[in-house]
Amino acid sequence: MALLTLLPELYYDVASYLTCRDLFNLGLSHRRAHQITDHVLYLFDFKRKRSVALVWAAVSGCQRTAEKALETYRQGCPDHGPACECAFQAKLVEALGIASICEHAGIIRALVNNGVDVDVRHRSLPSALEIAAKSGNSDIIELLLEANADVNATKAGFPSALQLACFHGHREIVQLLLSHGANMDAQTQQFPPAFQGAASKGHKEIVELLLNNGAEIDAHDQRCSTALQCAVATCNKGLVELLLDNGAVLLSTGERLTTALQAAAAGGHKSVVKLLIKSGADVGAPHHRSVTPLQAAATRGHRGIVRLLLDNGAGIDEHTRYSPTAIQRAVVNGDREMTDLLLRRGADASLQGARLAPPLYIAIAMGHKSIVRLLLSHESHIKTPSERYGTALMLMLSLRHRPEDQVHSHDGSVTADYDSRLLQALMLEDRRYGDEESKFAD
Repeated sequence: MALLTLLPELYYDVASYLTCRDLFNLGLSHRRAHQITDHVLYLFDFKRKRSVALVWAAVSGCQRTAEKALETYRQGCPDHGPACECAFQAKLVEALGIASICEHAGIIRALVNNGVDVDVRHRSLPSALEIAAKSGNSDIIELLLEANADVNATKAGFPSALQLACFHGHREIVQLLLSHGANMDAQTQQFPPAFQGAASKGHKEIVELLLNNGAEIDAHDQRCSTALQCAVATCNKGLVELLLDNGAVLLSTGERLTTALQAAAAGGHKSVVKLLIKSGADVGAPHHRSVTPLQAAATRGHRGIVRLLLDNGAGIDEHTRYSPTAIQRAVVNGDREMTDLLLRRGADASLQGARLAPPLYIAIAMGHKSIVRLLLSHESHIKTPSERYGTALMLMLSLRHRPEDQVHSHDGSVTADYDSRLLQALMLEDRRYGDEESKFAD
């Protein structure tokens, strides 16, 4: 009997003894054989522990394959719904995650029509809504929201859909999520809240949209800075102006206890520093364990900002038990130009901020010869004793290094200059201070 004249029932009986590969090859032999074996192939695929037809359709976007697979798979659970926990649901969820990544809206629509739970995640993948929010596909977002996706459903370690949309600058999606009740205060350990996330990336329109929907402008905690600090850190002057116009507090501190002016000064953003000072920022406002804007600018070598801050009344010699003076920081960094600028503007080279040695002692200990010469020319006497370090000459002798040259002091006398690699000499501590640490902030 010819193979082509076999009844369909006999084909099905023969198919039970064939592998999927054999069935596929049989289907290629003739159109009639393909029509009969096609359904059997999908049925066999569904019964396999790891079916591939629906996954392949989700990857490739082949609507016809997806519809055939779904029609066959559904036979295993005729009354299937979103709350069902059958094997069919697991296959739907896997395909939903893959189709969301590949942005195949037609496949997702077919999965929704067949009862997939749109809030369930496949293994370690984010939810379909989170994936679409990150990629910016508004069509998929609308489709999922129509299927009653939970806009606030999150998993530990995963940001919410709104956080992702704000961070990646998808304003239309942010609007959609907010209209469906998305929580603006949601945050995760490794991801900023929606408002700060938008500000950190400079998405001005989204920041304005969130403000119009009631976002707290000065929200922050120990892990997340304020939106103003985020805007300052990226030197986004337009966004800084928007936040200031909406009442952002200039002295709010967030991550690392840093104000907006400190962040702008440390980052070298002169135009933003000018704007903040014009808006009333305190140029000399340090936290008890933080630095002043002047100290931050001096540490990073931003001479233009140092001049600007000094011209606006910043205290040149401010220091605390935790924070050295600006000139001490400049000397530690070996920044001769900054040291010269501060000396010419009246910095006191004898102060010991943060229980750190005076500038001349630091320069000697770290081998900054040009700065030693500069300090000597500004009357930093080597014979003047320091409370905790003795005289500069005593420090040089304690290092026990062979002299490489000689340095002339301001009065013409010659003083030995010892080149040292011993940074420990910089941090010599008197016994009476016990175990307290000597700190100076960067």
